[in-house]
Amino acid sequence: MRGGELRFALLVAGVGLATCAALFVGAGHVGLAVLPVALTAAGWALWRLPLRYPALLLFALAILVENPGDQPAAGLWQSPLYPLGRLVYENLNKATGIASLRFAVIDLGILALLALTGARVASGAIRYRGAGCLTVSALLAFAALVCLEAWGLLRGGSFKNSLWQIRQLGYLPLLTLAFQTAFRGRRDRALLGGLLLLAAVFKTGLGLYFLHAICGPQGIVPPYVTTHGDTVLFVAAVMIALTFLYERRSPQALLLALGIVLVVGEGIIINDRRLAHAALIAGLVTGYLLIPRSPRKRALGRVVLCSLPFLIAYGVVGWRSAKPIFSPVQTVRSMFVEQEDRSTDARDIENYNLMRTMRGNLLLGTGFGHEYAELNRADDISQIFEQYRYIPHNSLLGLWAFSGLVGFTLLWMPLLVAVFLAARSYRRAARPLDRAAALTAISVVIVYALQAYGDMGLQSWEGLFITAAALGVAGRLADETGAWPRTQARAASTGAENQEGCPA
Repeated sequence: MRGGELRFALLVAGVGLATCAALFVGAGHVGLAVLPVALTAAGWALWRLPLRYPALLLFALAILVENPGDQPAAGLWQSPLYPLGRLVYENLNKATGIASLRFAVIDLGILALLALTGARVASGAIRYRGAGCLTVSALLAFAALVCLEAWGLLRGGSFKNSLWQIRQLGYLPLLTLAFQTAFRGRRDRALLGGLLLLAAVFKTGLGLYFLHAICGPQGIVPPYVTTHGDTVLFVAAVMIALTFLYERRSPQALLLALGIVLVVGEGIIINDRRLAHAALIAGLVTGYLLIPRSPRKRALGRVVLCSLPFLIAYGVVGWRSAKPIFSPVQTVRSMFVEQEDRSTDARDIENYNLMRTMRGNLLLGTGFGHEYAELNRADDISQIFEQYRYIPHNSLLGLWAFSGLVGFTLLWMPLLVAVFLAARSYRRAARPLDRAAALTAISVVIVYALQAYGDMGLQSWEGLFITAAALGVAGRLADETGAWPRTQARAASTGAENQEGCPA
C-alpha cells in the first residue's frame, strides 16, 4: 500500500472511531455524530487555505457578531445577528442539549487557528516572523498565567470560576503570536483596517436603527445602543481614518475620514460611553506627540489652536444644556463632575476592596480562582451576577489583585512591548498605510487599557481580537521596518518571503 493510500485509510479509520465515540458520549445524538466528519472536512479546507484567510474570517466573526453576554442594545432588542451570536459565543450545550459540550464555537475557532499556525510553522510551510521581543513577552505572559492559575488552585481556589477569569487573558498572547504570523504585508493590514471600518459602520447602523425605529416610537431612552465592547471598535475605526488622512493627504483619504468620523462618531455619541471619548482624546494626543516635527505638524497645531476658542465656547454653552447637540459636552462633564448615584458608589467601594486585596498579596496576588476581599459591602448583586467578586467591574485592578506585582507585570508586558515597537516602527515606516497602522495599534492598546479599568474590558471578546490584531501588526511592522533587529539568517530570508507577499 502506498503512503498516500495508507494515510487516507488511517484518516477514514480515525474518523470512524471518532464518530463511534461521539455517538457513545452523546447517547446517540445525531448532531454530535456528524461532528467528526464536519470537523475533518473543515480541517482539510483550513489546511489548504492560506493562513491569513481563516485568521481574517475569525477576526471578522468576532468583531461583527454580537455577544449575548454583553447584553446588546441594553437587552431591549435583538438584531438579526443575535442568533448567530448565541451560536458563536454561548456554550454548545445550550444549543445542543448535550451537557458535555461546555465550550463555545469561538473557542473551537481560536484553538483551530492556533493549531493550524503551529502546524504550518513546524512543517516549514511558512516561516514564523515577527519581533523577537514581542514573541518572548507573549510566551512569558502565557507562562505567567499558567503559574498564577496553579498558584490560585494550590491555595484552594475554584477551578470553575478561574476559567472565567483567565479565558480571554490566556487567548490574548497566543492570538498575538498567531496574528503576527498570519498577517503579513500591507495588503493584509489593509484588509484588517477595512474590516474594522466596515464593522464599525455596520454596528453604528444597527445602533441608529434600534434608537430611532425601536426606542423612538415607544419613548424609551436606552443607556446604550450597541455593546460596551464596541468602544474599542469605534475608537479604532476613527483613529484609522484620521491617522490615514494625516499620512496620506489625498481626496480619497479625506472622504474616508469625513465619512467615518461623521458616521462612527455618531455611534460613539449615541452609545454614550465615557470611556470612548476619553480613549479617543488620549489616542489623538498620543499620536500628535509621536509624529515628528514637520510643517504638517506645525500646521495641525495651528488648526487646533485656532479651533480652541470655538471648542471652549461650545463647551461653556453646552456645560449645563441637555440638548442633543451638546451630548459630547455632557459626556465629558460627567468625567469631571462627581455624580452621587448608587452605581458610582458601588464602583468606588469595589475599587477600595480591590486595593485592599492587592495590599494583602502584593507580589504574587491571590492567584486565579479566588474572590477579592469584600471589606466594605455595596449593594448585593449576587442574584444577577453570582461571580461579581471573581470578575470585578474594574478588571484592571482585579488583575492586580489576583496576579500581584510580578504577575501583572508579566501579563501586561506584551501590550507595553507592542507600544514600544509601534512607536519605533512609526518613525521608520516609509509608507502612509504603515505609519497609520502603527499609530492605530498604539491607540488600540490605550482604549483596551481604559476599557479594562472602567468596564470589564479584559472579558470582552471584541476587545481581545482587536487588541491581539493590533499587537500582531506592531510585531510585524517592527520586523519589516527594522525597528527590531533581525538575525542574519532571518534577514537573508526576507527577500524570498517579501516576494511571496502574504503567507501561503
